[in-house]
Amino acid sequence: MSRCRCLEANIGKGRDAPVTARMIQIPVSINRSADVPMQEQLEAGIRELIKQGTIKAGVRLPATRALSQQLGVSRNTVKNAYLNLMSQGYLYSSSTSGTFVSQKLPDLAISALAEDELSLPKADLTIDRPAAVLASPAQQKYDFRLASIDPTIAPERTWRRLLLRHLPYRSRHAGHVDSAGLAILREAIGSRISPLRGMSVSPDNTFIVCNDYRGIDTVGHALLRPGARVAVEDPCDTGLAYLLERAGVELLPIPLDDQGLLVEALPSQGVALVCVSPSHQQPMGMTMSLERRRQLLDWASESGAYILEQDTYGEFCYDDSPLPSLFSIDSDDRVIYVNSFSAWIGTGARVGYLAAPPLVSAQIAKAMPYLNPGTSWLDQRVTAEFISSESLFGHLRRVRQTFKDRRDALAAAIKANTGQPTVLGKKAGRHLAWHLPQNLPSVMELKRRASAAGIALATLYDFYRKIGPANSGCDPDRTVFLGYTAMPDEKLQEGVARLVEAWRR
Repeated sequence: MSRCRCLEANIGKGRDAPVTARMIQIPVSINRSADVPMQEQLEAGIRELIKQGTIKAGVRLPATRALSQQLGVSRNTVKNAYLNLMSQGYLYSSSTSGTFVSQKLPDLAISALAEDELSLPKADLTIDRPAAVLASPAQQKYDFRLASIDPTIAPERTWRRLLLRHLPYRSRHAGHVDSAGLAILREAIGSRISPLRGMSVSPDNTFIVCNDYRGIDTVGHALLRPGARVAVEDPCDTGLAYLLERAGVELLPIPLDDQGLLVEALPSQGVALVCVSPSHQQPMGMTMSLERRRQLLDWASESGAYILEQDTYGEFCYDDSPLPSLFSIDSDDRVIYVNSFSAWIGTGARVGYLAAPPLVSAQIAKAMPYLNPGTSWLDQRVTAEFISSESLFGHLRRVRQTFKDRRDALAAAIKANTGQPTVLGKKAGRHLAWHLPQNLPSVMELKRRASAAGIALATLYDFYRKIGPANSGCDPDRTVFLGYTAMPDEKLQEGVARLVEAWRR
């Protein structure tokens, strides 16, 4: 049997098929102020994740050294927790391969994901963007733009090999392709990708889209009626606002604080959908706290609204254990989840996905053939095999470490060149938000000088809107954004030095 057919045979078996995913980070945390020993906390946390079905049977757990570094505990703490779970029948060890979740568990069945229409008035959000004379991208040597990414992080050699391997299947997909996406990719996402964010999803509630914007557009047109009220973070991504306005809805900007969206600022009634980016708020960079996430879920349950979770940077949590996604802790089927693979596979792979509760999934499934332009069958097949292989986790670890090193290099360069700057967004994501000192000119003058020096950067005027009076901490004239994924460490440091030199000239 060919390698491709083996892939389809293994992935297509559904939930009873052996799962070979390797967890590179476990969504578990340690409370150092609690009376319970850290080993017992870790043991109980992993056991609960297994019983809930978040970590599925057959999944390989992180090495003891990796998990001890993630949690900041001793390696013996992790070893002893693993040993106790083995003695209880939850885990088993292979001397050559690692530690795995047992196929047969001591408890009853592992809990799995359980199988109204949004009645969702026209907004008049305007973009107040000062003019600036800017250099063309070809003239810019230092690229701090947020959407830019270093092409060398893409697994180009592996991708090319997989493309050639799957090309012979073009005749099989010459006819109709399921508008929800190829089954082998949706199966792979459920078994390999969603557990990284603590989620349990099935192929029936997973839909393949080109990127997160296409996912947002699909949700907006499939579920929102003209005149519906949609709450958005203030400031928010202009692309998000544009797509929702095209759907004919009224946008309601909600202010932020250092924990993310202010839930108490949300109306108690009359909002059909709230859009958030909790892992790394776009663009200000704060991470929504676990307490705030639970408050938002409680508000959604009480108000009857849905939540659209844009989790593009959820895989890039650098210093602490990643917080669980809203989707993973939603017990009332209120969250619609959107993510994209381009941040760590490369922008050339136009593949993303959205996951939704059962009722919403049924509505999206009806609309998908008419709304979603779709991802090519070849990209879907290649992505399915790549994320089903062991190559994925080594690649994802390398990308995360590369981004972490570049974040550290950028933050160090800013401090070395300016003293003590106010920077947000260090916990996760791919950029830092920099609040400028008062002795520097306004951001558009700074951007003009930077552009003249061959430096590309982003401001609140470029990609984000709408700045309300409640957001005193989001002054558009004092905030710039520096992406750090497009350049190596040395060039980041050189770029910051040139940037500060141009500003002070």
